[in-house]
Amino acid sequence: GQGQSIHRKIDEAATAAAGGRIVYMDTNNSSNDFEVRSQVSLLNK
Repeated sequence: GQGQSIHRKIDEAATAAAGGRIVYMDTNNSSNDFEVRSQVSLLNK
């Protein structure tokens, strides 16, 4: 819809295993890897 944005989710377990370096979800299933946010933003909020 209008005024929404899509963001890739962060894989918390992989991020912790990588010493805090952000690792994004990549399950080859877009419905699991992304989330829709109603507030458009360039920042991770």
